[in-house]
Amino acid sequence: MIHSAPTVRAPLTDRQASVLETIQEFIERRGISPTYRELGELLAINSPNGIRAHLLALERKGYIEHTPIAARGIRLTEQAEARSSAPLRQDVELFAVIAWLALVRGVMPTVDELAREVGCSTEELGFRLQRLADLGCIQCEGEPVRVYVIKPPVLNNRTRSIFSAGVLT
Repeated sequence: MIHSAPTVRAPLTDRQASVLETIQEFIERRGISPTYRELGELLAINSPNGIRAHLLALERKGYIEHTPIAARGIRLTEQAEARSSAPLRQDVELFAVIAWLALVRGVMPTVDELAREVGCSTEELGFRLQRLADLGCIQCEGEPVRVYVIKPPVLNNRTRSIFSAGVLT
């Protein structure tokens, strides 16, 4: 019996990681995969061929399965799902804002204060806070609802680059 060697996948480039995160976030928010046009708008790519090239690279590396003839033909693989259990860049940035506000003000921020600070709706912020809570990084409680820091997100290669680039230092 002949056994094939396990596939060794090349790591994602920063741009491929960004495309994958965009797809994951879209699916998490809407429950469906993005169309080429939606993905192009989110990534500021005007050419369908540019989108197709990114999707083919992600498919070759085993992160998605892609059916080009279907309008919403992108499906995340188990490999992509495992990758999404790590904090996303926006999770790390949001955690840093929460910690910074607490340090500067001496009190944990309310959800409304935090929404104003990061410039998003409380509904969008609720989604992002839930992700940090699921990772065990924060806890929300009280009236008005305050955000309490428990522990920082665990960094991986994607999110470690945020700190090394000086964004959060």
